[in-house]
Amino acid sequence: MSWVEPQEVLVAKALWSVERANTYFLLQRRKGHADRGIGSILVNTLDTVLDSSAKVAPYRLLHQTPSSDICYIIASGSSKSEIHKSWTWLEQNVMETLPTFENDDDVTEFVLGKIRSLAATSENTKTLSQNSKKFQEATMKFRRIFGMPEEEKLVNYYSCSYWKGRIPRQGWMYLSINHLSFYSFILGIQTKLVIRWVDITELKKTHTMLVPESICVYVREQVYNFSVFTNVNETHKLMVQLANISVRQIIDKESFEEDLALANKPRSSQKSSKKKRKSSTLKRDLDARERSEKYRLLFRLPKTEKLDGHIQCTVWAPYEKNYIWGKLYLSRNFICFAGIPEDVVKIVIPMRNIAIVEKANSSAALPNPISITIRTKSTLLLGHLQDREYLVELISDFLSKTSHVRYGKQNSESGSEEPGSPPATFEPALRTIFCRRGSDDVDPKELMKENLWSMHFEEYGKGVSMYRTPKLQELVMKGIPDSSRGEIWMLFSGAVNELGCHPGYYQSLVEQSLGKCTIATDEIERDLHRSLPEHPAFQSSRGIDALRRVLTAYAFRNPSIGYCQAMNIVTSVLLLYSTEEQAFWLLVSLCERLLPDYYNTKVVGALVDQGVFEDLMKGYLPKLHDHLQNLGVVATVSLSWFLTLFLCAMPFNAAVKVIDCFFYNGARVIFQLALTVFRINMEKLISCKDDGEAMTVLSMYLGSIRNRDYKDVRMNPDPSFPPCDIGDLIERACERFTEISETTIEKMRFAQRLKVVKKIEDSIAKSAIRSAQPESKFDKDVLGDLFSLFKEELRAKTYWGGDEEEGAGAGVLLNSSDDQFVADKELFIYLFSNLSPWRFGDVSKQVVQRFFLLLEENHTVSFRELAVTLGIMCKGDVQQKLSLIYRLHLPPCCSMDSPEAEFGVEAMQFFTAADGDVNEVFQEKVARLSNGTVDTGVELPDPDPLPKVDVENEPITKDMVDDHYAMDDASNVEESGAIDEKSPVTEAEKLSAPAKKKPTGYRHMLASKYPAKPLPVMNQLQFIQLCKTVYNMFRDHEKESELYQAISVVATLLLKMGEAGAQSQVSQKRDEVDGFVFVDSAGSDTKSDEMKECDAPSETASMENKQQGQDANTETTPVPAKKVPCGGDANEWTITFEQFVASVLTEQALTEFFGAEHKIDSEIGVLRSNHAVERVHLTPSTP
Repeated sequence: MSWVEPQEVLVAKALWSVERANTYFLLQRRKGHADRGIGSILVNTLDTVLDSSAKVAPYRLLHQTPSSDICYIIASGSSKSEIHKSWTWLEQNVMETLPTFENDDDVTEFVLGKIRSLAATSENTKTLSQNSKKFQEATMKFRRIFGMPEEEKLVNYYSCSYWKGRIPRQGWMYLSINHLSFYSFILGIQTKLVIRWVDITELKKTHTMLVPESICVYVREQVYNFSVFTNVNETHKLMVQLANISVRQIIDKESFEEDLALANKPRSSQKSSKKKRKSSTLKRDLDARERSEKYRLLFRLPKTEKLDGHIQCTVWAPYEKNYIWGKLYLSRNFICFAGIPEDVVKIVIPMRNIAIVEKANSSAALPNPISITIRTKSTLLLGHLQDREYLVELISDFLSKTSHVRYGKQNSESGSEEPGSPPATFEPALRTIFCRRGSDDVDPKELMKENLWSMHFEEYGKGVSMYRTPKLQELVMKGIPDSSRGEIWMLFSGAVNELGCHPGYYQSLVEQSLGKCTIATDEIERDLHRSLPEHPAFQSSRGIDALRRVLTAYAFRNPSIGYCQAMNIVTSVLLLYSTEEQAFWLLVSLCERLLPDYYNTKVVGALVDQGVFEDLMKGYLPKLHDHLQNLGVVATVSLSWFLTLFLCAMPFNAAVKVIDCFFYNGARVIFQLALTVFRINMEKLISCKDDGEAMTVLSMYLGSIRNRDYKDVRMNPDPSFPPCDIGDLIERACERFTEISETTIEKMRFAQRLKVVKKIEDSIAKSAIRSAQPESKFDKDVLGDLFSLFKEELRAKTYWGGDEEEGAGAGVLLNSSDDQFVADKELFIYLFSNLSPWRFGDVSKQVVQRFFLLLEENHTVSFRELAVTLGIMCKGDVQQKLSLIYRLHLPPCCSMDSPEAEFGVEAMQFFTAADGDVNEVFQEKVARLSNGTVDTGVELPDPDPLPKVDVENEPITKDMVDDHYAMDDASNVEESGAIDEKSPVTEAEKLSAPAKKKPTGYRHMLASKYPAKPLPVMNQLQFIQLCKTVYNMFRDHEKESELYQAISVVATLLLKMGEAGAQSQVSQKRDEVDGFVFVDSAGSDTKSDEMKECDAPSETASMENKQQGQDANTETTPVPAKKVPCGGDANEWTITFEQFVASVLTEQALTEFFGAEHKIDSEIGVLRSNHAVERVHLTPSTP
């Protein structure tokens, strides 16, 4: 509810009904809300179509005086309780004052003034928001209709139609961070739709005669069509952004964080359009993200750089003696300029390189100019600036926050940039060490290239702030000299900016990783000697050590990637032409910006680009694509080409030329070159009958490619594949496929990324289900639905936060390990409480927590364990179910210090005070058990089933129980699909595939029909807790009274059996000579230390020792001592699991209850239909 600025209402009762009224106020409810009828349906439909605010606030308060027909709306509310609070406040604080005024005008003036004050106070207490009132109403409606929490942020909403069959439903589409939602209410028919962005596989704009402009949303096998948009392009663009963000969250394992600085930033006062004023802060945030992404892509800037703004201006081009129009871009660490069109000229000026920024003298030819002096003494002159004063002030502010570091004075041996750095440990470019030439061996071609680049640097500038024009592209195609290749790679890739912003970072990583051993370092060691083994640099320890340091440093920088095969090959080439530190930053640029997601555990980026290449093949070479698709060649070769940048496909010198063009032009050159290779060999490939023949054709052609700048060392070239120069091939590729740009590739990558991530998730899901199915008792369909629910709840928890513990939510990410699908305690309690076929009444909270203790490992429960446990509860036999209940009341699940122990005495009195009928039945059961005539359906256990083991005087822990009762039977291990730990496993096998853990302890016992070793005995207090748990399971059962009678009989029977067992063991132990303790007259114990370790004298034995010591002078007296079994002292009340099972099986009602099978299909369906959107924090329902 909120007090609002008073507004006149001329027709107070139109579409509103009065619920309460007095002399000065009316309480009204919107017709169509909380009632039925044709009129209500029409009003509701009207509100939905017109997006009326009454849909959000169906209650309101009006002020009206008796002498006036004009009303004023003073408050609105979304529920009856809210509006009634305001009504009560008015009656208590305002109504008593109003009769004192002389006329109605004074009353109205007082009331309106009071309400304005309340509205202003209420507004000041709210969090400052840049969103419009209309958008805030839409947000409230979105949360109310779909049950979304406050953490689910609405980005924007659009009016549209949803085609359900052949009938369009006019309504509103709501686009939030994690969901696409649609709501419609037309003539009593309500349509509600919620789709997760992560479930979408394709977003496509379509155009037909019937529906001119529409958007198709593909969710696996289903298609949702939306049309009649006011601005279909804006809607589709925003949908693509949100879907891409969701997929990036899965790949990068990061959640979406709103830019609060942007949300609190005041809007520009310059020509704000009406559409911009309506946009939400999140919409502006996403637009800013998109602009920043294009800005970073255009100028190859670090991923953290955010665009602050841009403005049109001119720049003085000294090489042309003219002004060039373009756009000036400004961010925290860079000033950049791009001409119109963009390829005319590009300039990048780091703030750290700027010495002076000042206003220059204006002229008719160059009005409002500013001059930027760089530390290299060059000057950049910008003109035609509309707001020169503000721009100079902003740049000066950025400069004041920039720390200037000198670069270029590095030690020739060390990558450190500080004069006082440690002695040299880093290598220069390995080519300078292992490929030195004498003065007579200088290649004239190299000298010519060096002269061309020197001339270009003199004219256009050198370093990061040079003028980058189309002539630079021509120079790259002519060749980069070996002596300058590392420096030029740093400039083109943008790695020079990363290095400049992080001085000394690489050295600190090397020091941190020194001596550390991880999975990544093991994989690196395995591949070190496979990196260009034919090159002398990597036949030496210097080259191998440098490669090891670079790869290990990056693995420590980015643990989510660590190390991936093919990184070693690319890095070894980088080390040949650049220093060790430069090679590290080139690798960073390659993995994180130029080829995103290529080198993670699933090579997602390479698979995405593989799909992009197949789409390009389908568009440019459809006939060849169809033929090779049947052979499966395209996917095989393209993945290898992209991962290694053709280094493994063509001769080394030719592949280096490809890398030159890649760093300058980006990834598009890889696609253009691959398409050209297929196009040139089209006739030969179409004639191939199998994939082997096609692979041979491609291999032979790529082997024939050479670089004319180097000598051709090939022996006996194949005449069917004449030599081809790599420079000519790249030029042909760029000319033939010039329309393939970075923007085109990014759009195609988005479409493929949705499909690839979905395929990987499906593969992981199938693996998790397949691994759990042998141990669980559910069929494949039920297990699949259970896994989908498990994953959806994990994802929902990630969406909206909550108290996540370590490991929670990891299962929804692209991880190949089944053990990563884990739930923390909160999520486990929610799922188990709603899916368990058993209900535990008053002790449900304690029992569910015991289940968590039974199954948890590192404070989480895996999907497999949850599925196995639910499978036993639903479809297990009687003994398995009883074993599960029995284990819940043993340590560590049942602590002796638990508050639950308080009910032990009361429960004991309940069972021992049973009525006469129960006692008669009990006597009969005892007699039948003693005679061995009870028909239990199973073989009765040994009368004395206690295991004879020595137990030390220390408490029993979960680890002890797990180790003691772990399955050692090899047949059982094979049956469960586990890997024998004793079998030899090579290191390669461990790294190539995640090895399954051998199931031990409680987890494997849950799936074993007959345990390999008996369970520990249970003492009396634990047994009473077990009885209470079972007692609560029968509440509200159709045979409740019969089950209560049966469990009372069984409990009484077991209590007597435990007492009888305790007494018999005391008598037996007194007759055993080995158990005697000899006490001398002084009361000292003469027993050996070994016997003391196995004995635990009780208070009774101690009293007997004292008494006998007083009666005898110096004569030693034997005193029986008591050995401690697993459950406690020998004379302590205990029962065994076998006794518990045999007693339960004597009662038909209990046998039927625990033998019944249950289905949880409907429960899973209900939870999945909720989509976990009606709660922020997971709370268990009462079983």
